[in-house]
Amino acid sequence: MFSVARHFLTRALLASENFVQAQQVLRDAGCGSGDGASINMTFLNQEGDRLFHNAEVGPACGGAKEYLRLQVPQHDGNIVSSSDRRQAAFMRLPEPRSKRDMEIILGDQSDKEFSIFRESGDNDYVKTVAVGIFDCVERTWSIYADNPKTNDPIVVLPLLLKCVGKK
Repeated sequence: MFSVARHFLTRALLASENFVQAQQVLRDAGCGSGDGASINMTFLNQEGDRLFHNAEVGPACGGAKEYLRLQVPQHDGNIVSSSDRRQAAFMRLPEPRSKRDMEIILGDQSDKEFSIFRESGDNDYVKTVAVGIFDCVERTWSIYADNPKTNDPIVVLPLLLKCVGKK
């Protein structure tokens, strides 16, 4: 059986101009997704109030993620414990109202075993490599190589949207 890696699906999402097009990409009629992903998205050029969407994409067969809404068989073990504990930490924190609030949330280490920002020493075999925060108002993407709660971004990139394929 052949399926499409989530990396290709998420790259194809970059060409989506609206939620309907994004859904078509994620449904991937024909092959299906090779693995699962939780995808957060918004559209900078939409009319009206800004909406944020979350899509849970399950694999065509098997998988090793925990899903909040998607009804597929779940796995046990550290991957689920980690997801549950990070979700619980997120729910304890105040709702974000600013970029600084997001830096605090994404840098949270209140759970010493399964923190949101993972860097708990040599015994922690999963570590956060980088954090990216999209500022939809300022149209920037801030990338952090260390904990965003206590460090500045290493780069802030402008989000310059171009109409691909339109002349």
